[in-house]
Amino acid sequence: MPTSVHLPVTARPALRVSRSASGADVVVAALTGAKGSATGAKIVGLAPRAVKEAETSLGTDLASLAIRMGGSPKPGSTAVLPWKSGSLILVGAGETAPTDEDLRQAAGWGVRAAAELAGDKGVKVAIDMGIGSAEGVRIAAEGALLGAYHISRITESECVDPIAEVTIVSQARGAKPELRKAEIMADAVFLARDWINTPANLLYPESFATSATEELGDIANLSVDVLDEKALASGGYGGLLAVGKGSNRKPRLVRADYHPEGASTTLALVGKGITF
Repeated sequence: MPTSVHLPVTARPALRVSRSASGADVVVAALTGAKGSATGAKIVGLAPRAVKEAETSLGTDLASLAIRMGGSPKPGSTAVLPWKSGSLILVGAGETAPTDEDLRQAAGWGVRAAAELAGDKGVKVAIDMGIGSAEGVRIAAEGALLGAYHISRITESECVDPIAEVTIVSQARGAKPELRKAEIMADAVFLARDWINTPANLLYPESFATSATEELGDIANLSVDVLDEKALASGGYGGLLAVGKGSNRKPRLVRADYHPEGASTTLALVGKGITF
């Protein structure tokens, strides 16, 4: 019986910020309510010139077309329209001006819809929702990256990730550090979701401990210790050892200690993750 295996890992899409959506296969914008308008909806985001060109080509305004295609300001609704050499996805973001949470969710819904358009190669997606601040860039990036997560197929051949790249369209200054924050958050969520979604024949105490050590071992100010059955016995972890007797896999306990500079308090988080 092998003592460890290589667990499946979901790749995070490349992330960047740009002043335009140039080069994207799919552009995602928001659709919100507009009282008094004929359609009751308006588009948030997109360059006015690009909208005018598209509406001239299509012979109708984009908001009206989105409504006819099944879209609406209702959060989570989507309408896919032709856009230049690719596609435009208009995502419902509520009846009023989008809040931060509306923006995060709309970006995620848009990316999930874009993933359905991917063929034999990953698509490049641009989130263009009139984002004017560095914080807004981070919020949209968080939603987009989390929306790009998918359960990796466990096969012998490599699978294509449906989303190859995410671009947040914004002219905000100081956005790049905010992008890095979104990447760190998404990497952590992707890893946790991968562990949760890995089947029990691949994820068991020893393989989980090995994966945790590999994934967390290079983080600054973080130490990772793994207690095997002997260390658990000497440490008095009788309950954990008793539960472990129900499996032919020996139990493990992973302890990660983070000691940032200047820390003045101690916080303990205990995760009850059972593997056999």
